[in-house]
Amino acid sequence: MNKISNKEAALLGLLSEKSKHAYEIKLDIENRSMDYWTEISMSSVSKLLTKLEKRKILKSETKLSEKNVAQKIYSITLQGKKIFNEKLKELESSWQPSIHP
Repeated sequence: MNKISNKEAALLGLLSEKSKHAYEIKLDIENRSMDYWTEISMSSVSKLLTKLEKRKILKSETKLSEKNVAQKIYSITLQGKKIFNEKLKELESSWQPSIHP
């Protein structure tokens, strides 16, 4: 079961840039207006991160921030990179409808 959704692919794309915590991912989605070109929503980020971690596509590590707050930092695994690249090839080879209103 190596299939991932477009939402999951969007998250993996953000995490392929660098490891991030959920709030950073939510900021990226907002700042890049990703809700206009993918079906990912701010409310689904944490749920998707947990799901991908259970599937060993992502891994997490808890670190202390500068303000001494524990943050769960997510990064993409080697298996995750492979699955993400397969999804990119699939998306490039097929037509995708626009979701922008």
